Amino acid sequence: MLLLYTKIIKMMKYSFIFYLILIPLIHQTKSEIVFVFEHFRHGARSSVFIDKHNTDIYDIKWIGDGELTSVGMRMLYLIGVHIRNKYNNIINKFTSPKELLVYSTDLNRTIVSAESQLLGMFPPEKGEIIEDAFLKYSFPPNEIPEEAQNEIDKLGDVSIPSKIRAIPINFFHKEKKPYLLTEETECPRTKYIKQQNYKKKYVQDFIKNFREKYADKWMKYFNITDKTRFKNYYFLLEVTDHFISSYIHKRKNLKFFEKEGINLEEYYEDCIQFKNISMYEIETTQELGIMAGSPIFKEMIHYMDNIVNLNINNEFEEKKNKTTRFIMYSGHDYIISAVQLYLNSIFNTPCFYPCFAANQFFELHKRDDIGNNGIKEDDFFLQYFFNGELILNVSYPEFRRKVMNKMWSMAEIIDFCKVEKYSFIDYLLYIVVGFSTISISYAIIKENISEKKKNLGKNRYPIYKNYQMN
Repeated sequence: MLLLYTKIIKMMKYSFIFYLILIPLIHQTKSEIVFVFEHFRHGARSSVFIDKHNTDIYDIKWIGDGELTSVGMRMLYLIGVHIRNKYNNIINKFTSPKELLVYSTDLNRTIVSAESQLLGMFPPEKGEIIEDAFLKYSFPPNEIPEEAQNEIDKLGDVSIPSKIRAIPINFFHKEKKPYLLTEETECPRTKYIKQQNYKKKYVQDFIKNFREKYADKWMKYFNITDKTRFKNYYFLLEVTDHFISSYIHKRKNLKFFEKEGINLEEYYEDCIQFKNISMYEIETTQELGIMAGSPIFKEMIHYMDNIVNLNINNEFEEKKNKTTRFIMYSGHDYIISAVQLYLNSIFNTPCFYPCFAANQFFELHKRDDIGNNGIKEDDFFLQYFFNGELILNVSYPEFRRKVMNKMWSMAEIIDFCKVEKYSFIDYLLYIVVGFSTISISYAIIKENISEKKKNLGKNRYPIYKNYQMN
């Protein structure tokens, strides 16, 4: 298996003993979970690099470009079941849409992932019932065909079959609620940063070793004779992305690699390592992580502060049904890595590769052993879980203070994203090209003016050339 050269993963070794000591102590504290912020990656999908015929580079047919598969739906549904069991004291008492906020990017795979998780959280028999007085108003303006009458009879007083609960899903808004800030479309400056990151020596060494290990097999499989094609970073991204999707879904192309003597599990791990290098050393570095993670943590702190203040003022029980107590973000791997990098910069927590359905939970706890002096901010603490593993336990005042100190304002983010950073060579090149363009344009204009003057001198009054004096 290829070695992983990221600095972040190395930090995990030094943090591991600390967490082994800390975790048993954490679970001894009796508390109530009063707020949850969840951020997860969509489930297993088809490759995002497929042609117009929905065929990938391995000649495998998929349902579409980057679409969630049945495997991915199952992943998120089971996370929903986990949420229902662990946080039943919160979600079982929901009576208002304000108590649960769900956000997703506007892609099918994230939307359907959110829907799948919600079905796990709210199984049948949790939906709405229509009171008898309103049943006669529960029909659309269309004329109902006779064949639909059986369906109406089956519904009875239930709004949706099986009493399924319908939950609204909101989309992130580029200006009001930015999310994909690691993407060039939302932050143009990231393009330059990624280009510079790609030039790092240990990144180049890792990619070279990965390429050399499998180049001969790729050439045979793809019928390619030119090895230089494998020097293209985006081609390697495509190759690894296809294989990861194929491996999870056990597609037929796996047989070729087995015949060639490749250990599929090892190849899969190497593809994950490549994606990890891409994730933390090229596409999302710590600076980008703090920038992209700032709006997410700002939102989180806003809602946690509200919960804390309601408790301190003894208003929580009265207003909890009108207060947001659970937030879900259905998103993508690079933003999950940005959140990890943000935390790593403050608490030195480890960073992990966000596989399909990777999930982060931030739990706000209120201690049970509150004294006679009333609830204070110190009575709250935060626990952070990644894929079910407890990573961080910290008092809420400390968490809030340190996260806010690291946070970028929207003005800083906008300024960072709109300003391009160029090297001295870049500036010199632009000056040379600009000067050359101006010089050539000036010469052309000068020549045109000179030519016009010549023509004007030859025939000063062309409109009068046929005029004759009597």
